[in-house]
Amino acid sequence: MTWLLHETVVNPQGVEHSIIAKFTGKYEQLITSIRNQFVCYDITPQGLQVRCKEVTEANIIQIGNVEVNHVMMLVLLFKEAKVSVLRYDETNNKFVIHSLHCFELPLKRMQEGLTPTTYTDPRLLIDKRGRCISLICYDRLMWVIPLGLDKTSYSINLEKFGINRIIDCIVLDGYDLPSVAFLHMKIPTWEGRIVNTGETTNEIIILSLEPDVIHERQDIVATISYQFSYVPYNALQIVDCYPTNGLLILTINSIIYLSTTSFESFILPFGKFFVIPKNINGPLSSFQILQMQTKIMNSVKSIFKLTNHLYIIFSMNGESYYVHLLSIANRICDVIITNSPYKYHPTTFTISSNHLFIGSTVHDSYIYNYEIVEYGKGKQHEISQHINQEIRSKNLLFRHNEMEEEYPFDEPQPVSIPQELTVEFPQLDYIVSICNVHEYTLLEEENNMISIVLCCGIQPFSKIVKLSRSIQPENIMGVKESECFYKNDNIEVNKNGIFLNSINICSTEILGSIKRVKKEDDYLIIEKSDAKWCVFDINKKEIIIQEEGINELSFLPSSNEMEEEGEGNNFIKLKNGKVYKGEMVLEGIGERISQWVKEETKKGKEVVDIECVSIIEGKIDLIIITKEGILCYYRSMNDKGKFERLKVEAPQTFNCSIKPHINRIEINNKKHYLINGNCSYFIEYNYYYPIVIPFSIKVIKEVIVLNNFTCYLDTDDGKLIVKLNKQNIDKYPLPFTRVDIQGTPHHLVSYKNKLFVTVSFTTVLDTPDCPPQLPHSSNNQQEEPPVLEAQPLNSDVLLERYRIINLTTNDYYEFKKGQFICTAKLLKFKVGKQLKNYLVVGVNKQTTEDNPVKGKTYIFNIENQIQLINKIGDGKKSVHAVNEIGGFLAVASGNELELIERVDETRWIKKCFSDISILINSIEYLPLKVMERGNEKECYLILLSDFYRSVVLLLFKPYDYTVIPLGKDARNIHCIDSTFIITKDYFSVLEFDSEQNLSLLNYSSAATEQLSIFEIDATFNLGMNLLKFTRLWNGKGYIYMYVTVEGSVGYISVVEEKIYQVLRQINIKMNREPWHFAGTNAEEYRFEKGYGMGFGTRKHVFLDGDMLKQFRLLNEEQQKRVCLRNTSINDVFKLLSTGLQYNTFLQYNN
Repeated sequence: MTWLLHETVVNPQGVEHSIIAKFTGKYEQLITSIRNQFVCYDITPQGLQVRCKEVTEANIIQIGNVEVNHVMMLVLLFKEAKVSVLRYDETNNKFVIHSLHCFELPLKRMQEGLTPTTYTDPRLLIDKRGRCISLICYDRLMWVIPLGLDKTSYSINLEKFGINRIIDCIVLDGYDLPSVAFLHMKIPTWEGRIVNTGETTNEIIILSLEPDVIHERQDIVATISYQFSYVPYNALQIVDCYPTNGLLILTINSIIYLSTTSFESFILPFGKFFVIPKNINGPLSSFQILQMQTKIMNSVKSIFKLTNHLYIIFSMNGESYYVHLLSIANRICDVIITNSPYKYHPTTFTISSNHLFIGSTVHDSYIYNYEIVEYGKGKQHEISQHINQEIRSKNLLFRHNEMEEEYPFDEPQPVSIPQELTVEFPQLDYIVSICNVHEYTLLEEENNMISIVLCCGIQPFSKIVKLSRSIQPENIMGVKESECFYKNDNIEVNKNGIFLNSINICSTEILGSIKRVKKEDDYLIIEKSDAKWCVFDINKKEIIIQEEGINELSFLPSSNEMEEEGEGNNFIKLKNGKVYKGEMVLEGIGERISQWVKEETKKGKEVVDIECVSIIEGKIDLIIITKEGILCYYRSMNDKGKFERLKVEAPQTFNCSIKPHINRIEINNKKHYLINGNCSYFIEYNYYYPIVIPFSIKVIKEVIVLNNFTCYLDTDDGKLIVKLNKQNIDKYPLPFTRVDIQGTPHHLVSYKNKLFVTVSFTTVLDTPDCPPQLPHSSNNQQEEPPVLEAQPLNSDVLLERYRIINLTTNDYYEFKKGQFICTAKLLKFKVGKQLKNYLVVGVNKQTTEDNPVKGKTYIFNIENQIQLINKIGDGKKSVHAVNEIGGFLAVASGNELELIERVDETRWIKKCFSDISILINSIEYLPLKVMERGNEKECYLILLSDFYRSVVLLLFKPYDYTVIPLGKDARNIHCIDSTFIITKDYFSVLEFDSEQNLSLLNYSSAATEQLSIFEIDATFNLGMNLLKFTRLWNGKGYIYMYVTVEGSVGYISVVEEKIYQVLRQINIKMNREPWHFAGTNAEEYRFEKGYGMGFGTRKHVFLDGDMLKQFRLLNEEQQKRVCLRNTSINDVFKLLSTGLQYNTFLQYNN
């Protein structure tokens, strides 16, 4: 049996959801999330500062906030209709649970036979006055949770009000009762049905809720306060227009202002293919059709509210447009669209009275100081001065390119050409997003290292990013011995004493035997032999403090809350395992850090080094390292002398032969810390929060900082002088470089330090051949559908142009119009006695809807320039995957696997095929030897990932050109990728499906005439969208690396059964502990997901490395509680160090 462990080594970087609110302190907080990653920032005048980071055991799908009894609450919604209400606890400096609510379980959904419709995830609706929280789940039920009242929650069946197939829903402001507006479909629509584009198949319903309802009055829980049944079929989103009584409806080709009173409503078209709704002469007689002012060529995506009368629209390609509602006495008299200079593709848009945040998974996210700027005047006013006030209309008249004096504005007047109030976004800070990943590859570099190269984003925000898995030195030079203990600027400390501007200001006779030196401001802290320390004042040129019997001495940064007068109070001392400030023991840090285990195992666990630093103004950080390499990072709290431990993970090796030390290095005037020992790494700062990045030089015995960029290192490879890179790592937790590229990158191939990328360019025509939306259904089958000049459903396919680009030489090959690349891979084929590299590309083409996709395989020589040498295939079937198997070219063509033999560069002959599949995503193989008629012959196991039939196992015999089906997975699931899990005794199959499940499949042999069915041995829900597996060798065994669409990097490894059995029991205990953030269920999160797939019934034998590595961050009491009866804490640390591949994965070329 195979025992597997999963761990995430790089968390996803992007923003899916966000809010801005003030939960604590003097600054507003920005809350962001992506999948299960939760981050809270303080929005300071200097930029963003991370207040806390948490990992939830469920994916967050919505964030909200509500004020209850003058306390700001944070509301998190998870996929299974679970709501966690949190409040900020200033005593513990973190969010704690206020209440938990659960309304939907996957098993309940399956029992009721609910199927996915337009919207399947639950939705959270929070009343803006804090009266109640509403939750839509089961696709038809709305639960209402009263706030601040001694009432129970109750449910509303939306189907009784005619509400189903919800497109969008929002909470309205300005109503006496909590009110929710629903945009929903009256008639179901989908891609294959044809309608007239003027049909109105959607509806608006405003539902008023009663938060004070009791059980005996369930019949009056809600009433319909407004209903409008003639909304165009292509409506996308609705927005509240408070304080005006109305709604803005965004459709694909128009903006509609719908008044909920008797005032006039407006339809403003902005698309070429706008068609007046067919009911315009009936119920819509009050609507005024405005003249098109701005033509938007691309499909619109979303609309957001900036002020009471100013809105912003974003299109699919990132362009933005202002929408102005001109009003008199809260009555809208005109709607105007103008161009906006900003280009974004937001996934979340959050605004407060002072700040605006645009979050995205496609490009970087930005936080702005939000201000209104009057056009032509340049005067800035805070938006709070404009909320709940009329935006004044102005005349915009130009004469000789100069604007005339504005008209008086004592009374607002309607105008024909308004001068809009534009919005200026002074950028405060940004969050790097490496997300929306299309493809990745590994790039070999110097020093036997590998970088991960990712294709990210979509047009026009496409980029290629290279992630370095560790910090690498810029230059390395071998030396004999360092003559200095410290050398920087005009100060040098060597064996002869201390020198200032080459003048000896203190001799070694006074100093004594020197071991280490570090500089803090105008002081030199000198460690001498026999646990003696002294502090030398450079200005006074004398020793001011001498200490004996202490293990470590660190300078306390100035200008902080803990600074006190008195000699010795400005230093932190480590003595007898306790941390002192002067004579005061710092609470929460003393003995618990050194005494990690019981008395009998305490030996060797003492703290060996401590460093004090001020990263955030008014805060003190303590970096503590133990003899076993355990890193403890503490940050001061509001109470003096009290600290909290931050969740900082670091590599760890037991049985350390080298005493670790903390060495401070300043790069670009920012503090960095190099921890030397058996596992060397850097401590960097990401938004003022500490992160750990491994160093490419693993084992370092001694470090001497010579200047800001140069260090002397005593390593296993000898004594070195190392110059470090000057790279800035404050916006992303790993060293990275990015290249913005025109077009959308899709496939990456690395070859001899070269990168080849396939890029698509979308051409936008001035007059498109077809509307920018899909056809829909019609009730009247006698009406003729609109004539489409272009036949395919997706007209963008016709507009794609693909190139293969060599990023090193900028050489490229461009395919013809309409062709698109499905797969690209670098393969080796034997030419004579040598192996030659070819770039093999599967290229498809679709011209009409009735004509299926067809394609060929292109083969390129890339030794010097990109040169096309051959095309393979008859062009009758599409090509989805390619690989090289035993000298044969394997091509997934349509539903067939073709095996093609190379004769020469111009002749490639198809030898055999298998048609057992439907749509092949990937091709993997495993060589093996078989005995046939007493002779040992080489064969290949072929593993096909099928998008409709899970996985298929084949046996390929190259000597007689036969392919034999051996087995398959009985589940007809959508397989994204699969790979062989190889152990000493047997092999298994690791599969990833569209429901984000990892499955371990065991194969039992059967007769060749009969297909064997894979046995599902284990499942594990990843919670993210995996792209593909990459099998790596780490010197001991294989690990299976992956990158997800969300930008996370992780691996799956095989562990020994003895290690597994212990860690599995600890994993179970940690899953059931009550300290999980927001009350989420870790065990349920990793269960297999999907309808009819045996939810929670499979064997769960994947070890959750993300959970296990939190063991190091638990306090001693929690560690004892989760340990087994016969297992000590020290034993668990050793097992984790052996089982988790974090160090190996990040350090070595596998």
